[in-house]
Amino acid sequence: MFDYNKKGEIMEIECLRENLIKSLNIVGRIIPSRPSLPVLASVYISAKENRLNFFGTDLEIGAQSSMPAKIINEGIVLAPAKLLLDYISSNQDPIITFKKEGNVLITQSEHHKATFSIFNEKDYPTPPEITTGIEIILPFNKLIEAFKLVIIACSNDESRPILNGVYLLPSEDLKIVGTDSYRLAEYRINLEKDKETLKINPLIIPKRTISELIRISSLISPEDNRLKIVVSDKEVRFIIAENQLYSRLIEGSFPDYEKVIPKNFNTLVTISRNDLLSLVKAISVFNRELNSSTKIAILKEAIKLKTSSSEFGQLESVSLAKVEGEELEITFNTRFILDVLTTLSTKEIVFGLNSKNEPARITSPENPHYQYIMMPLRVE
Repeated sequence: MFDYNKKGEIMEIECLRENLIKSLNIVGRIIPSRPSLPVLASVYISAKENRLNFFGTDLEIGAQSSMPAKIINEGIVLAPAKLLLDYISSNQDPIITFKKEGNVLITQSEHHKATFSIFNEKDYPTPPEITTGIEIILPFNKLIEAFKLVIIACSNDESRPILNGVYLLPSEDLKIVGTDSYRLAEYRINLEKDKETLKINPLIIPKRTISELIRISSLISPEDNRLKIVVSDKEVRFIIAENQLYSRLIEGSFPDYEKVIPKNFNTLVTISRNDLLSLVKAISVFNRELNSSTKIAILKEAIKLKTSSSEFGQLESVSLAKVEGEELEITFNTRFILDVLTTLSTKEIVFGLNSKNEPARITSPENPHYQYIMMPLRVE
């Protein structure tokens, strides 16, 4: 862990710009541009034992990143996060030196020299530590895929904080769930080789934390494809190689979501994901309102989508599909369909339907661990 208590009037280091950009990008998005406390707009930089360590927080979420560096003098500095990242991004010199002298930070490279005003590190809140908790290790790529597919169903309604998070429920599988009460997404990860995960209690991780983890995963990927998670009563910490993301958990009980998932379907429609996505994208051109609707007609060997708008006009789009069962018409929120089709990467999807007033399910033969449930819209 980082030594946040070491004080030093002079800090001097030399590092590669490439590593610096990566660490600043990992930490930088966490740091608020207009914080409640001005000092929180800073990135906390600690130089010790040939490592340059970065930390940023908004008091709800925090991120840490560590990189190798030549440490001439150890120390700590609070630098303006956005300004420093913007400057380093524009500076193309491969090697950059930092030197803290008094109340300023001086950076120098082959073509540039910059001076930054800094905060006193004593004003920075002490980063929380999870001293006790259960450690679990999960496959990195599979967990990130699960989070991407589930987070699309989470609510943005701040009046219902329970639904603003991703639910993790250990059972025979690790169930990862998101819902806004109008749609639901569930991904199951087999735990046959990860029995330690069964020891954790169900937890709800804020949607924003999951979004940041997904973003960080695009910057780094562990060589061993392992993601360590440390869970305590009120906090969770994700450890990816030399980087960490921590967050408070959402308190409360997640709704009993499984009772809304249909067990059987009267109609099954198998169709190319790209074909259906093409239809929905065309439909969305005509219904640009936030909660616009798309009417879907299931025919004998095809699926037809229809929408109309008093402002823009109307559109009907048709594609061949394999249909098993009864024909019917049903209406959905267009964005709900678009979200899942753009997030999935499979070739085919299967629509499971019962009636125009009952929830429908989207699955894929290529990803049997995932299901997406949508409530239909009631229309006259």
